Amino acid sequence: GGGSSSSGGAKKTVEIIIGEDDYGARMLNYEYAFAKLNEELQAKGENVEVVAKILPSVGDDELVLQFTAGTYRDISMNSSLDLGWELDAGLIQAIDWLKDSEVYKDMPENLWNIMTYDGHVYSAIQDMDAMPLYVQRKTLKQLGWSDADIEALPGRVEKGDFTLWDVIDLAAEAVSKGYVNYGLACDGMHNVCIQAINNMIMGFEAYDIDQNKIIVDEKGIKDTYEFWKKGIESGAIPKDMASLEDVGFEMFYKGEIMFFLGGINVYKYVREASGLDEKAYEQWFYDNIQFTLVPPGTK
Repeated sequence: GGGSSSSGGAKKTVEIIIGEDDYGARMLNYEYAFAKLNEELQAKGENVEVVAKILPSVGDDELVLQFTAGTYRDISMNSSLDLGWELDAGLIQAIDWLKDSEVYKDMPENLWNIMTYDGHVYSAIQDMDAMPLYVQRKTLKQLGWSDADIEALPGRVEKGDFTLWDVIDLAAEAVSKGYVNYGLACDGMHNVCIQAINNMIMGFEAYDIDQNKIIVDEKGIKDTYEFWKKGIESGAIPKDMASLEDVGFEMFYKGEIMFFLGGINVYKYVREASGLDEKAYEQWFYDNIQFTLVPPGTK
């Protein structure tokens, strides 16, 4: 830990240094974890309390500089993509014991890949984002879809009967008829939603984790560019797509965007943009929005 202090029979304090590296539930996880740990220590009769010392959020370069200067975090939050350079910089150490822990012993094998680098476990996954495709029910009805058609959409996606090419065809039609201003928007150009589209169109992830190599597939790359070309030329995908990042949630609430691809946090951000309370927003959401998995690239 970062440090400790005690005085006679007084309770010993153990300080764990963390960083304010994220927000919301991810930072609240620290609070819950420390509270749970202190409960367990008290139950065992340990006269000790674990407390958090929170360092301000910094960028990756600053993180390395701080460590070099002797300021470090016992626990930090970052992407699994950062494990390699963090290990090279000496910021992290292996925690292979995690595989035998009660919490992680039933973890699916594919998620261990996220937590593992060079044969060792270096991180503990704390959440797994889901990425639905959200769509306006009203716009689908304007295009001739029935309620039954709309309810059947998630099943069609799972079966591979409804693809991303269908998405841009519907989006282009809705834009051309003036039903919406934008056909398809994403939660930020830097977000993994763009990567999700590209992976689906190509039919695979363009990275071989076992060989640590990028996969270059001529057909997959051409298909991907063709998708974006058709989307933009047809009007389904706006040329100023990147500019919608901060305003897209309110526009989606107002029905100005037909399809919206993003994480489950889109639900929260649209609610904030709506100004509705949680109960009223939940009713609005299920009355007006359908959602499904990201459609495949081919049938």
